[in-house]
Order: sequence, then C-alpha cells, then structure tokens
Amino acid sequence: MTQSCHSVAEKELACCPDIQPVLGCDGYEKYEEPKCLSWLLLGPRLLKASAESSVQVIKSTFNNKEKACCEIPETGCPPRCVGGIDWLGMPGDTLHHEIYLTNTGDKKRTFELTPLPFACSDESVKVTPNKKELAPGESLKAKVSFKIPEAFAGSHLQTEILVRGAYEQCIVIDLCVKSREESCSDIQQGEVPTQVKAHHWYDHFQCEKPCFESLDQENELTTRTLDRS
Repeated sequence: MTQSCHSVAEKELACCPDIQPVLGCDGYEKYEEPKCLSWLLLGPRLLKASAESSVQVIKSTFNNKEKACCEIPETGCPPRCVGGIDWLGMPGDTLHHEIYLTNTGDKKRTFELTPLPFACSDESVKVTPNKKELAPGESLKAKVSFKIPEAFAGSHLQTEILVRGAYEQCIVIDLCVKSREESCSDIQQGEVPTQVKAHHWYDHFQCEKPCFESLDQENELTTRTLDRS
C-alpha cells in the first residue's frame, strides 16, 4: 500500500505548525546532495535566521499576551469570602443589611446562612430567614440586623456569616463602634460677628454689616409691641 507524502508529516506536527520536515513518500526523511550555490547562500541565510530568532526572543520576552506553544490552560477557584458588610455606629444603634442568595446550580438545594459570634463575646447578628430550599434560578432575600450593645463601645470587631449550599463560603462583617465621648459637640458663641467689606477704590470708605440676623433685635421688637398694646 502506497503511503501519502503528507500523512506522516501531519501526525508529527503536534503544536508547532511552522516546522515542516521534508519527507519522502515512504515516510522517511529525504536528503539531497547540496549544490555549490547552496554553500554560497548558507552564510547569509544563517545570519538572517539568527536575526529572526533574536526578534522572536525579544517579542516573547516583552509581550505577555503571546503564549507559549502547547501551554496547558488553567482556571482559578472562586474566593471563599463573597462579600463584606461595613458597619459604623454607637451603642444602642440597630444596623441593617440585606443579602440576596441565588441558586445557580441545575438542581434543587437547601441553602443556609449561619452567623458566627463576634470575637470574645456571645453576640451575633440576626439573619431572617436563615435557611431555605431553592430551585434552580430561585433566590432568597434575607435581612441582617444587629443592635450594638453597650459593651462594644470603642471597639473594632469582625465576624462572618457562613453561606452553605453545595459548598461553604462566607460574608465578612466589619463593625466599628464609637464611644459615647465621641458624640459630644462643643459649641461656643458670643456676640453677632460683623463683616467689613470695601467698596470701590474711588469711594474711599467701607461697609459694615452683620454676618447673621440678631435674635436679640427680634426679642426687643416683640417686647415693645407687647408694651404698646
């Protein structure tokens, strides 16, 4: 049976199609005697090939988009923490958040949201509802709430809500609680300040007017009106 001249070559070319071996019809490499002209052209062709190889090396070094031949594709894993809740408040405040959980699988599955307690305490957030069986494409809307206790004043705490379905992930809660002293405002007020504004340069005088309306004047007008009546 006669073998095709290209059948062996196609089997040998795995991932680098630019390499084309010269094969005979019997499947073995075919060599020819070099001619005198070939010896004369050998030097320039070697220099040209060396220059082209150098260009390819430079391109592959600085061009990150160019992938190596026969590179094995890889995929990464999804993150364990799929979201975060940043809360800021004071003791006595009630904080709220909403979670939307969707079943993107191809079968019905039970999903559960389990809050873990804050570090060094038994306090944890409240999730309602925290468990539900979801069909493919169905979603769960859960409400997260937490009332900051007095013992948390001036603290920075973290905890997690575990998301369990086919596998386990989490939502990180970062809680920063201000102390009572940080809620104090110190205000000092005296007489009504005035604003001095210069007129045009050829007027050679200034205009002075109050920055705010005086409440004392309103009280005086009210008193005089009452006396007349």
